[in-house]
Amino acid sequence: MKQAFISNTDSVLDILKFHCLNYTLLEKLHVNRDGSKYYVETGDIHLGSHYKQVLPLSNLYQSRDRHVDDAVSKSCGKNIHYTHLCDGGVLSNLVGTCDHVVSILNKIASHMTAFLLANGNDDLSLNNNDHESGTTANRIAGYLTHGSGSNNTYYKNYWYFLNTALQKHNTQEIYDILITTPTPEAVMTRLGITEDDVKETKAEHDKTTHSLRM
Repeated sequence: MKQAFISNTDSVLDILKFHCLNYTLLEKLHVNRDGSKYYVETGDIHLGSHYKQVLPLSNLYQSRDRHVDDAVSKSCGKNIHYTHLCDGGVLSNLVGTCDHVVSILNKIASHMTAFLLANGNDDLSLNNNDHESGTTANRIAGYLTHGSGSNNTYYKNYWYFLNTALQKHNTQEIYDILITTPTPEAVMTRLGITEDDVKETKAEHDKTTHSLRM
């Protein structure tokens, strides 16, 4: 498990905060007892969102052999789409041991946002599985890198893109545009930004002490 792209800039935190406070989480928990304490092993974790296909998170993956048929499918009139979350045992370590089972559930809920902000994989690609009429995070990153580069490069360019868009729009506007616009070119036009704007964001960000990292 490697550290995900993170920056201390308010704009990046705003991007993630928007998602972290607006997701649906499904997981299978194996609660074990060690003496008088309880600890948990997590498995088969799903994260659901209206904006799954454009999430800037590096710990999500698709799998055909698991289903979420009983999960909430709509919220606020919008479809919720699910993807699997790879936690690599990090959540179990964050929760640690507890005196009561209910404390485990409370600690998982309280640690989830911090987990999404600070943990990820660089061997997983950005989402490229669209369920709406819009584009995907992977397509936008590919457009900005002209179809070449590693997962690391794709993630960084997608973050630069999102931070550039935040200079003109709030998070709700950005993600609503992303999931309703079919091509990266059209997304750039609707957001009123260019490739040069994204490059400028990258150049400015690289001058700071909070450069993006994996």
